[in-house]
Amino acid sequence: MQREFKTTEWLTSSRLNSRTSKKIVCAGVLLSLVIILYGCSANRAISVYNGVSRPFNVERILDIQYADSERQSMDLYRPKRARKSSANGKPFTPRTIVFVYGGAWKGGEKEYYEFVASNLVRRGHTVLIPNYRLYPEFQYPDFINDVALAIAHYEQNLRPESDRGKGLVLMGHSAGAHTAAVLATNPKYFQAAAVQSPVSGLIALSGPYDLPMDDPEVMAVFSTLDDPVSVNPVKLIKNAAGVTPRPEHLGFETLLLHAEEDERVFFYHSERFTAALEAANMPVKFVNASGGHVKVLVGMAAPLGFINNTREEILALLNRLPAE
Repeated sequence: MQREFKTTEWLTSSRLNSRTSKKIVCAGVLLSLVIILYGCSANRAISVYNGVSRPFNVERILDIQYADSERQSMDLYRPKRARKSSANGKPFTPRTIVFVYGGAWKGGEKEYYEFVASNLVRRGHTVLIPNYRLYPEFQYPDFINDVALAIAHYEQNLRPESDRGKGLVLMGHSAGAHTAAVLATNPKYFQAAAVQSPVSGLIALSGPYDLPMDDPEVMAVFSTLDDPVSVNPVKLIKNAAGVTPRPEHLGFETLLLHAEEDERVFFYHSERFTAALEAANMPVKFVNASGGHVKVLVGMAAPLGFINNTREEILALLNRLPAE
């Protein structure tokens, strides 16, 4: 494992004059993003930001129904033109990334997260962002099943023939990071939805991987759960650590980002998940990203990369995954 501790450098006085205006603009955008990510949907500043930051080379297919419920829809973002090579001139491997947003399983809208897709599509990748059914109207396992159903619909109806069978990168933040990690570590959800693609990478930001079933908020959402281990990525990996050969579905690389100052999802979740992956001899990189629970994700926004190293770490993971 590579463990990195990187904090944002404050601007020195010699750099202040040339960057003051940028800081003011970025602070306003950051505030808007933080408000939205905490669920204050009345603030529509994110719509303006998503519009002005949208890459030109992007195809947007919005509100694709993958099942019958109103919440069972997804947005697809992909490049209009294929990228041939990376910045260093080496052949470029485009990835299909499924981003699962957070919201404590009871809030969130896919359109708020176009800024995540934009940064990845501009670099040649395809991004799928599904909505999913929410608590209290729905409980476990509906939201996990919905993400799997969205992926299956994409595979069967939207994925280019040339990409069939290639790996997926699962990415999520907060509760969405937990869902992404469960899908990567427990194959039963993909099997039930008839998902064919293997998972080649997991990018998880600030997730509750060692899910505390005694927490009232968690207990309510998972009240129908019979087997707590089935939704605990830490324990699922620990159980697989002694299995030889390693289960086929565990052939992915993981990037975990978390902030020590996160007061929403505690830091120990990523530490324990990292330790379990290391014990299973699975490739993992754990990064202590600067900022709190929301800032870890906000660093993906185009003008806000200076607040932490989220974007550069995610792009590095995508670049080092094996070519397919």
